[in-house]
Amino acid sequence: SYEVFEKFNNSAPPADCDDTSGRVAIVPAAEPRQYVHSGLTQEGTYYYFVRAKIEGSAKCTWASFSSGNNAITLSSVTPATPSKPTATPACNGSQSVISLSWPAVTGAVSYKIYYATGGLAPTLSSPSLDAGANTNYTHQVNPATTYRYAVQARGSCADSGLSEATAGVLAVYCLPPPFNISGSSTCAGNNDPAYTISWTHSDTTVTEYKVYRNNIYQSSVWPPNSSFGPNKPGPGSFTYYVKAVNPAGERQSSNSYLGNLDCSPPAAIADLTADPNVNCVSGYPVIKLRWSPPAGATSYNIYRCPGASCNPIHGTKIASNLSSSYTYYNDIGSAGVAPLSGQTYRYQVETFKIQNVSTSFSNVAQATARLCPLENFTVSLSTACNPSTNKPIFTLNWTPPFGVTSFEIYRLTGQTASYSDFTSPPVATLGASATSWQDTQTENKTWYSYYVKALASENRTSRSNIVSGNNDCQPPPTPTLTQAAARCDINKNLYIDLAWNISSTEEVNYYELYRNGAIIATITNPATKTYQDTNVSPAQIYSYQIRSCKSSNNLCSILETAVLTSPSPTPYCPPNQPVNLQVASRCLLDNPLIELGWPAVKNTTSYKIMRDGVLKSETPATSWPDMGITSGTSYSYQIIAVNPTYPCSNCSQCPAQCSETKAISAPACQISAPQLSAERFCPVTPANQYGTHSRIFWQADETGGAPLWCRLDRKEAGNYLVKTPTFHSRGEYSAGKIDNLSFTSAGKTNFTNNV
Repeated sequence: SYEVFEKFNNSAPPADCDDTSGRVAIVPAAEPRQYVHSGLTQEGTYYYFVRAKIEGSAKCTWASFSSGNNAITLSSVTPATPSKPTATPACNGSQSVISLSWPAVTGAVSYKIYYATGGLAPTLSSPSLDAGANTNYTHQVNPATTYRYAVQARGSCADSGLSEATAGVLAVYCLPPPFNISGSSTCAGNNDPAYTISWTHSDTTVTEYKVYRNNIYQSSVWPPNSSFGPNKPGPGSFTYYVKAVNPAGERQSSNSYLGNLDCSPPAAIADLTADPNVNCVSGYPVIKLRWSPPAGATSYNIYRCPGASCNPIHGTKIASNLSSSYTYYNDIGSAGVAPLSGQTYRYQVETFKIQNVSTSFSNVAQATARLCPLENFTVSLSTACNPSTNKPIFTLNWTPPFGVTSFEIYRLTGQTASYSDFTSPPVATLGASATSWQDTQTENKTWYSYYVKALASENRTSRSNIVSGNNDCQPPPTPTLTQAAARCDINKNLYIDLAWNISSTEEVNYYELYRNGAIIATITNPATKTYQDTNVSPAQIYSYQIRSCKSSNNLCSILETAVLTSPSPTPYCPPNQPVNLQVASRCLLDNPLIELGWPAVKNTTSYKIMRDGVLKSETPATSWPDMGITSGTSYSYQIIAVNPTYPCSNCSQCPAQCSETKAISAPACQISAPQLSAERFCPVTPANQYGTHSRIFWQADETGGAPLWCRLDRKEAGNYLVKTPTFHSRGEYSAGKIDNLSFTSAGKTNFTNNV
């Protein structure tokens, strides 16, 4: 169970577990664990204590009536109505709030705040906020909304009325802060650090950004811009942040940027040396630079000038942005590029620390490039033929070694691999820029050997490799065409039969045959002296030439004078005999027609049409219509295939060019008028059928064959009315056909029907 103690204006608890003074109730341990003390009549402060009791045990424990406060002051005084509160819009971070405050009221134990939106005054039925015993309250509100507030003081036994309501207070929009503050740094003139700050826009309502450095305002930036700088504060460490501003206030950035760039220059190099006594590279001198790296160096530039009194920084920059790990640099010459042997050069090194912050230049180091031995070089040999002399040309080519001043060409008749065999003086002396030489004083089928000697100052020399070669530039004998005859083979195909003679085939490897100036064949067997050109057509003019060639250098004889075909133009081969002649007859309107057709015949330019042995026409086509014929008459036909070389007037002259004979009769194409009769009758059924009907009968003349169809026309004649014949019906012909015509009899006196 629990024991409840009450002390009036006395905050001292019971002395111990056995003290029962002031005990007002024993409460069972079961829920609910509470005690209600009513009927109090004295004004003052009541203190309450609760003691947990375990039956049969001397143990007990204490607990306050409420957490942190076990005193209640009772007063019968009704508190006064509070003054009108003050209401101020503000921001708590990005949350819009309204801060409320009011003076304390005597007799009040707590305060209750009532509020309304939209400009309405709050009432006791409006939403409320419990401020406790505090005389201020911060209300989280919706931005851009108008609020009004009134405060009520609450006493022990009675509450005051509502205070006067505040005027409408518009909740502000609380912009988020700028974010993603970042910066970049560089070293400007006078070795000053320069910082550029950038950020991400925080909100579209921002009207201004304020930039602060070490908590001191620096500048304003107007949207949509979102960067500031470059800012040059001088040496040191600097913290930058940004505030966003709008009509509701300002917000500081969520992060900051620390700038602490050190732009002070490193110390200059003071021990630069230049050593020329380094091994040559590919015949070029090398000057080796050495130095000790100064503290803080990040990269180097190296400058060079020629001469013993020049200023290197006004010379050539030979190296840029070398890493700070370098403590030496090899200046290696190349073709025509310094350093050159025997020349003096001066050097300086520029030291950098962070981007383009440089020191003063290093000390000047000077050296004279050493003389390097001439490098060995390679000569290549190529050969061609001189078309004016039909003798070889030998060409030497090489790349000059560095430092050369001249070249000497040595030649030996014969093959050798030993320099000691060259006992004659040079055959030519060339300048330093020479890269080739030609030897035209040569003979066919003769070996020649060469080498080139390079010379330089200080008696420096170098020899190339030895090269050897020979050539035969004498063309083979010219063949002569003896025949270019046009012929037809067994299948009546046209070809040109060619033949030629040649004095000797000893040095011939192949022939080239030309037609009308273009090569058409390469004959690879020198013993072959004939050729058949099958890619030809009749009635053409062809000219032929031939030459012989060597395979070793593709050297050929001259082309002989062109030879025309015989005969020229080329003839036609005999036509084949026409086969499969087809004849057919039909009517064209009222006229008979016989049509002929046949397959195309080889070697034919036109066809002669023979009817009953008489020439009727000649055509290049493979069909022909014969319209000059009589119905019912029989005719026989043949065709003759001809060309300009093989003409023919009749089949008895050229039976091999004539087709078989085909006979056919011309059709009858006239039709006689049919016989027509008619009768009138009245129908028996149906019973309600009235009017007059007529039956029409006709019979056609079928002498020339039954007609395909008949047409019936009718016209009507009545009192004072005549109609033109009109089409009535049409159908396939049938002798004695009956056609029923029906019409009313009113006013009709005459009917005429024509078929």
